[in-house]
Amino acid sequence: MKNYLLLLFLVVTTMVCHGETITIATEHLVQWEGFSSKVYRPTKYDKHTIGYGFTDKALVSKKTMSKAEARKILEMKVKAQAAYVDKVVKVKLTAKQKAALIVFSYNVGNTAFKNSTLVKVLNEGKYDRVPLEIAKWNKETYTEKGVRKVRVLRGLTNRRNSEIKLWKD
Repeated sequence: MKNYLLLLFLVVTTMVCHGETITIATEHLVQWEGFSSKVYRPTKYDKHTIGYGFTDKALVSKKTMSKAEARKILEMKVKAQAAYVDKVVKVKLTAKQKAALIVFSYNVGNTAFKNSTLVKVLNEGKYDRVPLEIAKWNKETYTEKGVRKVRVLRGLTNRRNSEIKLWKD
């Protein structure tokens, strides 16, 4: 009976923490992505975007989207992103640390996240290095007149600082 109660406690605790993580990450993304009911391009070098930063062709092709619809899609995407973070990160995380990584990876993309130095050092247990690694992702790379250029974006710097704060909370 004691083992059963302990197992039940662990399952419930995990579900509550997971729910808390999803809520934190979703609210953070709502703040940073902003909502657009119509298709737009954040910068002339970005992909067409709609809702809360959605660039999926199927969603963008709709041309318009309600806030309620976008919120449901965002929540599904955050849950999927949480599962991806669980797959890639091999160390234990607090709810806020995991939320920070969900938000970060949502923005930079799964391949970039998986192959990042951030994931490498984190999986080595170097939690203290994560803020430094997050901070490095504040640049936009683009091509102009055939020349590859890189520039720091104030908006990305602010976003990364917010993710770092969430990580440290």
